[in-house]
Amino acid sequence: MSAPWTADQILDEARVRAILHRRFPALGLGPEGRAQLERIGEGWDNAAWTVALDDNPSNLLVFRLPRRALGGALIVTEAAALPAIAPTLPVPITAPTHAAPALTGAEAIEDYPYPVAGYPHLAGTPLDAARLAPPDRLRLAAELGAALRALHDFDPARAEALGVPGDHLNRADLTWQAEKARGRLPELTVAGHAAEAERLAAAIDQAEADVAANPEPAGAARTLHGDLYARHLLVDPTTKGLAGLIDWGDLHRGDVAVDLAVAEAVFDPAGRAAFAAAYGPISAGTRARARLLGLRSLSALLLYAQAIDDGVMWAEAVQGLELWWQNDNRN
Repeated sequence: MSAPWTADQILDEARVRAILHRRFPALGLGPEGRAQLERIGEGWDNAAWTVALDDNPSNLLVFRLPRRALGGALIVTEAAALPAIAPTLPVPITAPTHAAPALTGAEAIEDYPYPVAGYPHLAGTPLDAARLAPPDRLRLAAELGAALRALHDFDPARAEALGVPGDHLNRADLTWQAEKARGRLPELTVAGHAAEAERLAAAIDQAEADVAANPEPAGAARTLHGDLYARHLLVDPTTKGLAGLIDWGDLHRGDVAVDLAVAEAVFDPAGRAAFAAAYGPISAGTRARARLLGLRSLSALLLYAQAIDDGVMWAEAVQGLELWWQNDNRN
């Protein structure tokens, strides 16, 4: 069985240049063009490349190209909804300014079948690469809490009208997500990370007990980012505050616990308190669900980081598991 991040498209520089030139000829990526192309990374669903139109940093664009079919559907949602959501948030987000639809038929076979979107580059360093010590994350915590409050207050009916789906991927299905997290434990052990697997197993048991002790159903569906973790939080290197939120492919309407989970794994208790003060009241049941869903995310990050040998992501995920325990909601 292939890993969930396995790509069905190979996106090297020559192919990306050809795709972007065909979809956006005005960028100047053709043989006579002056624009510069550079790969900056890839995730489960998309590869990301920058296009420098000139020497002005404000003219730097980031293009996301789906690596697999699921990523293509997610790009369509972003392109439709983020321009409306962006002005309502107190922090910058990656709302697309360039969008090209999917191709079909012979044209897709010759070129590339998926939609493509381009975004103004947001300055900042991903939190896992910034490697801020927990006490240095306090400003970030308050600003993230305020940003999520604004996002979750975005009218879900308007989001639905913009094409934002419901939770069709079962992101808030606690039983299923706990099973997925447990299912990753043997792979971590085989990979030589038995200590992390044991620590994670104990956390899953504790989180399920906390959910059982606080059996509160999710409230009305709200507008969510859907995939918040350290790499999707940009840090201002000077202020250590929140410089932006990126990668909105999992944008959907659902249980706020999906987004609130991030606070349990990137902040220490003081930071989580600052986050909660800025966000507003979080019930015991919502927090218990968030903590369980946070373990689903941490288990995926641990497995993915070891599989692709990403030491930065691994270190952040291991620290995240320790912070999860520090934030034990029995305290």
